[in-house]
Amino acid sequence: MVQRFGADATRLFCLFAAPPEKDLEWSEQGAEGCFRFLQRIHRLFEGYLKSASLGSPVIPESPDSRQLRLRRKTHRTIRRVTVDLDDRLHLNTAISAIMELTNEIQAFVQEGPRDGGDRGVVREALSTALLLLSPLAPHLSSEILDHLLKPANGVHAWPEADPDLLREEEANVVIQVNGRVRGQVKVPADSGEEEVYRLAASQPRIAAHLEGRSVRRRIFLPGRLLNIVVGESAAGKTNNG
Repeated sequence: MVQRFGADATRLFCLFAAPPEKDLEWSEQGAEGCFRFLQRIHRLFEGYLKSASLGSPVIPESPDSRQLRLRRKTHRTIRRVTVDLDDRLHLNTAISAIMELTNEIQAFVQEGPRDGGDRGVVREALSTALLLLSPLAPHLSSEILDHLLKPANGVHAWPEADPDLLREEEANVVIQVNGRVRGQVKVPADSGEEEVYRLAASQPRIAAHLEGRSVRRRIFLPGRLLNIVVGESAAGKTNNG
C-alpha cells in the first residue's frame, strides 16, 4: 500500500476508516480514496501558485460575502478539528472536517479568482487545512506548508480560531403559538424578540393562528425559539356563549 499510494495516504486511511478503539476493516478502495483526496489538495496548491498574477495574498479588511463564507468555514474547521483531536480523540471526524473544508476551497476556486483578496483568503484556508492535516498526513503537509508559509524557524504553529468568525450569521428560530409549532423563520443571529415577532407575524401560516387574538405574552429564546401565547379569538367566545 505504501508503494502504491504513499505513506501519507495509507496512514490517513487507517485513521479515517475506523475510530481508534474499533477494529479496522481494510479496503483498497478506501486507501485509494484517501490518495485521491491528497492529490486534490496538491492540485489546489498548484492552482494557488498559478494565481500569483493576482498580487500579494493579503486577507481583505472588508471581505465580500463569498470571501467571508470561506473564512468562516476555515475558522470553524479549526475549532472542530482541535476539539476532535485534543478532547475527543475522534480522528475520523477530524479528517472528515478537513475534507469538507477542502471541498469549500475547491468550490471557491472554481468560481474563479477575482483579486488579491481572493488569493489571501484561499491561502489562509489552504494553509489551515494543511496545518490541521499535518499530524495525520505529515509528509505532503509539511512539504506544501514550507512553500505557502515559509516559516523562519521551520516550525509551523497550530492555527487558532478567530472568535469573531465563529459566530453564526443566521439562525432558524422556531415559532410556536400557545406551545404548538407553527413554523420557523430565518433571521440574523443577533436579532431581538421584536424583530423576530414582526417577521413571524408576517408569515401567512403563522399569521392565521394570530388573527383576531390578543397576544398575552411572548417567550423568547434568542436564536432558537419564540412562543407566542395568545387568548381565545372573538369568534370562539361568541360560539361558546
